[in-house]
Amino acid sequence: MALGLAVPRVAAAGAGGQPAPDGQPTLEDIAVRDSLIASQESLLNTYRCLFGIDVDVVPGGCVDGKPSGGRTRPGTFDGTPAQSDVDVRDSLIASQEALLNVYRCWFGVDTQLVPGGCAAEEEMTSEDSAPIEPTRPPSLSYASVAPGWLHTCGLRTDGSVVCWGFNQHGQADAPGGEFTAISAGRNLTCGIRSGGAVVCWGEGFDGQPVADGARFALVSVGGSHACALGDDWTISCWGDNEYGQVDAPEGRFTAVSSALNHSCAISTDRTVVCWGGVESASFADPPDGEFTAISTGRFTFCGLHIDGAISCWRRHDSDPVQVLDGEYTALVAGRDLCGLRTDGAIACSAQDLPGQPQVPDGEYIAIADSHRQTCGLRADGTIACWGDDDSRPAGVPDGQFSAIAAGVYHMCGLRADGTAACWGSNDSGQSEVPGAPFTDVSAGSDHTCGLRADGSIACWGIDVYGETAVPGGRFNAVSAGWMFTCGLRADGAVACWGKNDYGQADAPDGQYTAISAGSFHSCGLRADGGIACWGRNEEGQTEATDGQYTAVLAGLLHSCGLRTDGGIDCWGDSESGQTEVPDGEFTAIGGGIPYPCGITVDGSIICWDNNDSTDPPVPPDGEFTAFGGGIPYPCGITVDRSIVCWGARDEANSSPPEGRFVAISSGLNSTCGVKDNGTIVCWSPIPERHL
Repeated sequence: MALGLAVPRVAAAGAGGQPAPDGQPTLEDIAVRDSLIASQESLLNTYRCLFGIDVDVVPGGCVDGKPSGGRTRPGTFDGTPAQSDVDVRDSLIASQEALLNVYRCWFGVDTQLVPGGCAAEEEMTSEDSAPIEPTRPPSLSYASVAPGWLHTCGLRTDGSVVCWGFNQHGQADAPGGEFTAISAGRNLTCGIRSGGAVVCWGEGFDGQPVADGARFALVSVGGSHACALGDDWTISCWGDNEYGQVDAPEGRFTAVSSALNHSCAISTDRTVVCWGGVESASFADPPDGEFTAISTGRFTFCGLHIDGAISCWRRHDSDPVQVLDGEYTALVAGRDLCGLRTDGAIACSAQDLPGQPQVPDGEYIAIADSHRQTCGLRADGTIACWGDDDSRPAGVPDGQFSAIAAGVYHMCGLRADGTAACWGSNDSGQSEVPGAPFTDVSAGSDHTCGLRADGSIACWGIDVYGETAVPGGRFNAVSAGWMFTCGLRADGAVACWGKNDYGQADAPDGQYTAISAGSFHSCGLRADGGIACWGRNEEGQTEATDGQYTAVLAGLLHSCGLRTDGGIDCWGDSESGQTEVPDGEFTAIGGGIPYPCGITVDGSIICWDNNDSTDPPVPPDGEFTAFGGGIPYPCGITVDRSIVCWGARDEANSSPPEGRFVAISSGLNSTCGVKDNGTIVCWSPIPERHL
């Protein structure tokens, strides 16, 4: 059976229109992706209604086997597009396509579109039957966020996981590697790796808790146990089994949800099965009927029937639940029972009781519930919360969001731009979302600046002349000099701040693609390939030569440019041979203070300086991709992304950190690198220096 929905293809950046200058994304790039996202979501909702699966996520529910809300419409975009905006959309497109292929194989619809086809049902454990893994973009924005009890974990769009908050049991020590899903509980966190393996950390767990070779599609963490749904549709559980919460039933299932000391799952015949208990008390049996979703609370389970009705069952010694009448598309069984109606309104069981907070008006598309408040995500992307005797508790963030999730005492939301925000209890730092990950770093004299993935710049260190006082706006590059800093704005203009006694912070107007801040002067690569320099000029260091260049370097009293043919030109002070460039073809330039260096086409590093007092140490053999320069000791990034340093004055204090790095920069007395997880690490052979 074919549904015949025409789905547009994602065009290359700038396709079909005027190419963007300097390779920057255009509004057309965003519009093409938003159109595809809307088309894919429409097809997903069609599948959901046609086959009665995951109907709780269909806006407005299903009527006569079709989405009642009609086709999904593309969103609108305001502002100047950045690469992170494209990356977030590409990740969502890949995830949607993976889910579409799962539905196609499950129900035998449009299987000709599935790469590699679908395996037979009895062969669903083979590798060929696994969902197609999305191709992840290099962006480090968040794809999802998982609040636990006193800690929070976020899954970034590059597949890495970062956690923050309470860490007494190691539940916030996320391992490296690429993940596709995460779930956080009390003192335990688990994730599914890109190959389908499960890895847990915290409260006695180290590594993979189940047999090697097993592949999973879904994991849910409770209090001190976890359960996962395998690609053979069976459930495996592990961890604390005091109440039988690890004794998963046999059979084939489509969903599992774990709470404090118990779990429930929906079988392939849509009935609900539960196991475990709390404090030696057992639960009532789940009601009969067919279910599409379940929600687990501390003492309550609730399920959503295929007709939109809600049924609940509780611990035997608990008070009964006030069941909600009507038809719903989603529910949460937390502090109160709340449901999302088919018309977008939210109803809660305690709403009609005296003194209870009322649900704010609006059309909602999702709900989440903690022990202190309930929150709803409106159709316009805003969040409204109620509880704690306040219709809008303090701390609820403004802005537009695409998803919300609840912990025990705090909540988190995923913004439309891929960043995350948390609010509520913060006694262990679980609501303090780390700043946006960094993509580049630049070390100056006694200050350092980093470029975040969202285009903002953060600077730290000594701030005598305002060299760390970053102006607002989005940037594409940053360069820290001697007591001043320059940034390349997203629109191609250059902004500088800090010390300006020689005019080194007075950037000329124009469009630029790269910048470099030196000692008392700066240089920028113009959009036309020429170089402009400004600031101190007693040695001619700002008198750039004519030519076409691809990179620029501002040094102490000299400057250099990498030509389009791979050669290097330098000008300014040449007392130590700084302008006497060796022959060869180069791919990058670096260093600059006190001597320039270049990376050749074979990956080796060559530096030039004939002054005995600053004679550059000879770089080790090997292939490098980046060079940080540095007066204390030079460092470079090798092809395996590790850092190698040489010529250090104090080996005890100058050992570079381990890990994989994507960027490096050396200043007057320190070196900093950006790891592949977006964090910045700085080190120095002079311990008292501010890093």
